[in-house]
Amino acid sequence: MKTKIIILSVLICLILGLSYIGHGFCAEYTIGPDDVLDVLVANDNNLSGTYTVDVAGNIKMQFLKEVKVSGLSTAKAASLISDRLKNEGFLVEPEVKVSVKEYRSKKVMVFGAVKKPGDYFIKDDTKVMNLLTQLEYQEKDGGTMSITRKKPSGEEETINVDLQALLLHGDMSQNIRILPGDNIILSSISAGKQGDMSSEEYVIGSDDVLDVSVWKDDTITGAYTVDKEGNVTMPYLKEVKVSDLPTIKAAELIASRLKNEGFLVNPVVTVSIKEYHSKKIMVFGKVKKPGSYYLKDKTMVLDLLSQIEHAEGGSGEMTILRKNQAGEEESISVDLHALVLNGDLSQNIEILGGDKVVISSKSTAQQIYVLGEVRQPGPYTMEKDLTVLQALQMAGGFTDFANKNKVKIIREEEGQKKNVIVNLNKISKGEKSEDVTLQAGDVLVALKSWF
Repeated sequence: MKTKIIILSVLICLILGLSYIGHGFCAEYTIGPDDVLDVLVANDNNLSGTYTVDVAGNIKMQFLKEVKVSGLSTAKAASLISDRLKNEGFLVEPEVKVSVKEYRSKKVMVFGAVKKPGDYFIKDDTKVMNLLTQLEYQEKDGGTMSITRKKPSGEEETINVDLQALLLHGDMSQNIRILPGDNIILSSISAGKQGDMSSEEYVIGSDDVLDVSVWKDDTITGAYTVDKEGNVTMPYLKEVKVSDLPTIKAAELIASRLKNEGFLVNPVVTVSIKEYHSKKIMVFGKVKKPGSYYLKDKTMVLDLLSQIEHAEGGSGEMTILRKNQAGEEESISVDLHALVLNGDLSQNIEILGGDKVVISSKSTAQQIYVLGEVRQPGPYTMEKDLTVLQALQMAGGFTDFANKNKVKIIREEEGQKKNVIVNLNKISKGEKSEDVTLQAGDVLVALKSWF
């Protein structure tokens, strides 16, 4: 019975254009500075329009000049405008409707375990669960919320909300009202338990773009690009070394430096990745969009296949060209048929930044791949008696960084990968036997010159 009453109350509030706040009551939104209003005056396009409430709480309208709407509901603001238009002799029986186009007057600041820390605008009736929906909060363990709020006396108080009790156990006593001016910090229980850097966390690298938010400090809050040395250059701190750190550790480092170097007393810092640019791979072959891809997390073969929209279903092979610690390029084969169709998870290896990935189809063997330091890397149709030099010419020739003395062929024979080094100097001196005829499935790699 109680549930039916609540549902009926919600429907009545919606019909009236209001918001339900519980206990059978509807809430009217109170207009404030910076709110953007849509004002509709029947049969008058000159007065109808969009108006922003200024810091004094007024909107400036034709004929009426300033109209004080701050502190009013939309219905009372419409009534005030209507009365003034009538009493001041502009319209006989004006019909006015006011609605809020953009809620801007009631702001809170949110930091911590959220996708986009920063400013958020709320309505009068916003509660914890409304805000979590607005933030797209997705912590499975619930976590905690800490609200710093000013009392009427001006003193700050801290209110702790147990999100685990609210979200996982339905404790609605935790679903308290959010008020304008609140500063909110969300934290994950699991984040506190991790302590050390997890291999599953994204590690910051050069060229990544970071969103750094510092509570109550707009000077430092902003977007920063990680330079080639792994630093971000910030106000006060100058260079901060963040490469090879997960975002939570980078935030801790920035906070500790701000505190230890005397800039802030108790800084609250959050760091998130705005643009992933440090872990780039190249993908060629049987994919819809060959080219560059950026890794965002720990990425396995199956994750990559989903990301690149592999066109061959469960068939084919993947060849990964990867540099070892000595700087030499090695070849790793992945049997996609065994992985995708037979569930052989030993084939589901990790993809690393810098990998060159070639996906081929067993059913279409009449292809070769030309990769590395050539101007147009990718797959090419196998032609009869196609040689190394011809294949390099098809791929647009060498880049400025290529080793023009030798190239490498990765070839599969009897199920085993082998590397064949081709000496280009000998070919240029007339030793035609060095200009090897390629075979279907070969991967020709133009090496990089280090000098």
